[in-house]
Amino acid sequence: SRDLSYLVEESGWLGNTNNQVQLFAASGASTTLTPLLTNTYRNAQPALVAGTDGIYAAFLRADAASGDIYTAVTKYNGSIWTDPVRVDSEAILDSAPALCVDDNGTLWMAYAHTAAGVDKTNLSDYAKKQSIIVGTLDSDTLTFTQKAEFPSTGYAHMPQLAVINGVPTLAWVDSPVTDDNSVLWPASA
Repeated sequence: SRDLSYLVEESGWLGNTNNQVQLFAASGASTTLTPLLTNTYRNAQPALVAGTDGIYAAFLRADAASGDIYTAVTKYNGSIWTDPVRVDSEAILDSAPALCVDDNGTLWMAYAHTAAGVDKTNLSDYAKKQSIIVGTLDSDTLTFTQKAEFPSTGYAHMPQLAVINGVPTLAWVDSPVTDDNSVLWPASA
């Protein structure tokens, strides 16, 4: 049994509070930063992108009861961040969310996804069952619509999105899996 006690301390959402930190640049200009989470899941992997109607963030959250790690999204509307929305209720071990906005203003997201049927105590099993999911987010509701899933031929991870010549383009790493070490150190595969 894994010790998930650290997840109980995951912070509440700070996006709808006035919890700002003032920074001063060398030129004397100031920048205000707003922390969204404190004492959060230690591998939150946040991604940000500016859309036509706000700033969007995707990051990982953890469920203290189940130990599930899932992707959540939020939007900054100019004054507050919305409450995070869980992307997939079936996710048990997501990672590496990536965001981009295409030339038409459509918000795209990709992430590495592992759903039910994986042995959470076996790193090789987890890696072999991970896939890359890509789709769009509704800018009002933050509802995710899956457009494609790319199963792994080994360990699919580290997805990245970019708009190239007006087209959302997805790239990711697919490393061979021979044992647990090959997941952590792909050169050993």
